Amino acid sequence: VYGEAEVYGEAEVCGLAKVYGSAIIEETKDYMIAGPIGSRDDVTTAFRTLNGARIKCGCFYGNIEEFEEKIKGTHGDNKHAKEYLALAELLKVRFGE
Repeated sequence: VYGEAEVYGEAEVCGLAKVYGSAIIEETKDYMIAGPIGSRDDVTTAFRTLNGARIKCGCFYGNIEEFEEKIKGTHGDNKHAKEYLALAELLKVRFGE
């Protein structure tokens, strides 16, 4: 956890999670880790911020819509795209977007 990120209350951030920027973690459900996933077989972290959910996946950092655009541009319709896009749908439900 670094930058202007805040973690407080009964929230727990653990494992390979990377939380930063303007993240606001008040409860454990304010972040999610998925992995290994996709072409990199790596961990993808998503977390709530003052400006909506943000995703960190490899060198990508952005919102869910930007994540979907990046995946489609990078992977087209292959297996990795399907995994990442399924994760994006889950994150929309999780973060109410």
